[in-house]
Amino acid sequence: ASTTTTSPSATASLCDELCSHLGLDQPSLMAFQSPEDFIERVSMQLCSNFDAFEDKIRAAEGRSVDHTVSPATLVNDMMLNLLSHVDFDGLFTVTKSTNITVRSALSSPHREDWTRKLLDEWVRIYVTFKGLQPVDEDEFEVAYSDIVRMMWVLCEKFHADGVFNRRKARLVACQIARGYNIADTFSPTVAQESVRLVLQLAVSHDCYVFSLDVAGAYLFAVPSTETILHCPPHLKDILSDDEFPRTRSGKRAKFFKAKRSIYGLQKSCQEWYVCYTAFLERLNYKSSSVDACIWFQYLSSTEFQIILVFSDDSLVVGRGNKLKQSLLEAYETEFVQSPDSGGDNNITEFLGLKIDRYSDRIILSAPKLINRLPELLQSQPATADTPLAKDHGCDEPVSESNPLIPITTRDLRVPLGLIIWICLSARPDCCFSSCFLARYVGKCPTKKVAAQVDRVGWHIYYTRDTHLLTFSKSDDIFRGSVDASFGNVFGSMKSWYGYNCTLGTGTGVIAYRATIARSVVTSTRDSELIAAIHVIYHVFQLRILLSELGLRQHQPTPIVSDSMAAVLGVRLPSLHRNSRWMAIRFQAIKQAVRDLIVTFDHVAGKDNSSDIHTKILDASTQFRHAMTVLGTPLSPQQLQALLSSVEVLSDNVR
Repeated sequence: ASTTTTSPSATASLCDELCSHLGLDQPSLMAFQSPEDFIERVSMQLCSNFDAFEDKIRAAEGRSVDHTVSPATLVNDMMLNLLSHVDFDGLFTVTKSTNITVRSALSSPHREDWTRKLLDEWVRIYVTFKGLQPVDEDEFEVAYSDIVRMMWVLCEKFHADGVFNRRKARLVACQIARGYNIADTFSPTVAQESVRLVLQLAVSHDCYVFSLDVAGAYLFAVPSTETILHCPPHLKDILSDDEFPRTRSGKRAKFFKAKRSIYGLQKSCQEWYVCYTAFLERLNYKSSSVDACIWFQYLSSTEFQIILVFSDDSLVVGRGNKLKQSLLEAYETEFVQSPDSGGDNNITEFLGLKIDRYSDRIILSAPKLINRLPELLQSQPATADTPLAKDHGCDEPVSESNPLIPITTRDLRVPLGLIIWICLSARPDCCFSSCFLARYVGKCPTKKVAAQVDRVGWHIYYTRDTHLLTFSKSDDIFRGSVDASFGNVFGSMKSWYGYNCTLGTGTGVIAYRATIARSVVTSTRDSELIAAIHVIYHVFQLRILLSELGLRQHQPTPIVSDSMAAVLGVRLPSLHRNSRWMAIRFQAIKQAVRDLIVTFDHVAGKDNSSDIHTKILDASTQFRHAMTVLGTPLSPQQLQALLSSVEVLSDNVR
């Protein structure tokens, strides 16, 4: 756990922080050979505590406490490296950020635009919302160390397709700079599958779709606790002496009391959500019991509205003009719309994803995120016709030909974090690959693991124009498919399983999953049963949600599996004595079938698109299943033509 790459000032700062947490004074460090030795010993003790804690969990769960990798070897070395490494910049970032300071902005060619943005932000907070009240030091009893400083956050915003949008300045509080010390906080974030569900409904029911973004949303909420803030920096650069805020005593303000929920305060998001939900409740909207960030109002099949809430952004889908006009008029009365709002029946992006609306389909993609991949990836593979190579080598031990990549050399979590976000939002065909690699990047990031991370990234990049999640008009019948492998997890012999859920046929998936079963099973049938149980749980959830939205499913949801043994086991009235360990799972599925919630039928393995979530496939099978889950199933002739074009595209890119 060497700290030779860390600057002396950073090492000293880390030592001071460790001493503070451990209750040590500086003379105590004399017992160590050097600050680096102190950091390493603390890291080793922390790792030992982690090992002991994991042993207690294993013992409580009845699992073996034998470590596959001993504490003195690979995992411990990696944790030591991580804990003694100071610089975490860029970790798990999914959007490109540049550090624009006020000083550099005011000296740039865009000085006038930046000055106007800074002044507009100050006027909005201080004048329009009256969010800051100047106070003298004798007007509050807060300790100086508890006074929160403020800062300017400047950024250049881009559309989902990468085109420049506008410059933006935000004045925020830095309460989190001293750590999260308030437990009762949350941020409303709608589930990705809820977004895909309402987009499918919008296509099938010819609904309008638009987004609403409240300008300075948090400022509409009132803080629940008193907070004292330092005067913002650089205020004298944008205000004249007459414009500078004064206290009651006539002095230039050094401190302010927050009268509105300022961005950056730990409870601001929660206070805004309380304010916004109260607004929706006054308009008679109800919150879903399945996803609390879905609000809806259903009057009839031709007059309903669904609102998805993601912090201060809202996606609105519905039919009929009555509810739409009522919502827009209320919005204009209560809030101010941001320039990023899509406008009436005009949607182009949401949560950084690009949404293309056509008469018979909606395409969901992530070009802005995908175009970031090349700068995070390294060696391009000889071929990328599949996300993972069958001879991936991720399970191979560390050796001279397959060395461990230190986090200081390359942090694989950065490109993989971006890949996972892309897969969870708009690329279900690569979901298994990203989940597969996540197991290795965190434990053993070797050279061959890095090569596969690059391969998945380049595969997504090469196919960004052909592999698009498409929601088409369909029959509105909820369907599911499930698949599981058997003992294909290296070391533990557990099994991968996955499933897809669609609202119709020939359309993109709205819910999908690729994961590892928690327990080891003794047959392929048992593995398929575990997968079937989980997809049925998900079906329950989505059927309840559709029922709440006024779109109740009147027929059982068809679920298909390519395991005949599992299907017959559900159909048989009694079980063989050797199957008694799986009897509860069988009974749960049988009960769902008897209650007419699902049907459980067999499908040929070659037609089971959930195969893509459980194993590494050959190029043609991967492509065929990818087109199915993405909602663009092709004929054999179209498949061959498009596959050839993708291979040519990959060669040209290389």
